[in-house]
Amino acid sequence: MTGRRLCGVITAGSVSARRAAALGIEIEAVGSLALCLAPFAPGASRRQRLKGLLWDRRLQEALLATGPVLPVRSDTPCLPREALLSMAEAHGTALEAALERVRDTEEHQIVVRWDPREVLRRLAAEALTGSALIAAAEHQRTTLRQEIAAALGTHASDSLERPAEEPAVVAAAAIVVGPYGARTDRGSRNEQQLDQALEAADACLPGALTVSANGPLPLVSFECLALDVTTAATIEHAAETLGLAEAPAQVLRARRRELLKAAGKAGDGTAISAIKKAASVLLQPSGPRDAGHLTVTPRLERADRATEIAANGPHLGDMTSSDAA
Repeated sequence: MTGRRLCGVITAGSVSARRAAALGIEIEAVGSLALCLAPFAPGASRRQRLKGLLWDRRLQEALLATGPVLPVRSDTPCLPREALLSMAEAHGTALEAALERVRDTEEHQIVVRWDPREVLRRLAAEALTGSALIAAAEHQRTTLRQEIAAALGTHASDSLERPAEEPAVVAAAAIVVGPYGARTDRGSRNEQQLDQALEAADACLPGALTVSANGPLPLVSFECLALDVTTAATIEHAAETLGLAEAPAQVLRARRRELLKAAGKAGDGTAISAIKKAASVLLQPSGPRDAGHLTVTPRLERADRATEIAANGPHLGDMTSSDAA
């Protein structure tokens, strides 16, 4: 088995074999999905990681031009091809739903810088000096960050704040343009929405701000796939914890409730944690347990939270009340 790094999930047929070769990737179709596979893992050194991030960014931009993309974390390791194919087969319905939800959407990363001299000049006109002037500038910086975040959020389909990485940056954010889960005329519609968001940010302090946008990108800050890898040894240990191996989901859940009830009565917090972890491992719809002697479970990450695609996770509407029990 040759290891490959998953670097994107797209619609089958959207990228030709010739185009994939030009991008330096391989395409594996699984039903209506296509896995984008890179033949190398991210490097360990800082320079190699930065080079890998740049490669991923260019690839994501190229893939977005062909249709909807679910990006994958750039630090994802190489995994056996068979395990990745099993993952796509087992989680195909959820991945298809996620891919459809991001159709016609794009991310733009916004950076807002201010001119400190212009801000101080305006404050000085209010007869502020010394420590009072500095305190007023810091207060305005905080207020501006909040106002810019609110302005972007008003015009974007979704938004989240990002850390300001240099003193001149008063606010940074990632925004989504294009409605989630709906088809639209991507291009003119999204461009208009982006312009409105940028103009709203600039209006928070006219004449003193510089607003820049990096994009379009897939939703790398909002809908990014991470892969949880479970080894055969972990699965065996989970089966020993529950006293069950291969069993229907309802049997596993019943066993989990039984063990949790007993551990709760005993006040054994360690046992409760072990039982929950073991159940989550065995309830993964991971396909054949012997696929490369490991299973791979996709997880959708957002910069400010993470959500599960797995059947025991709270995302994508796959669950019923009985599933969550």
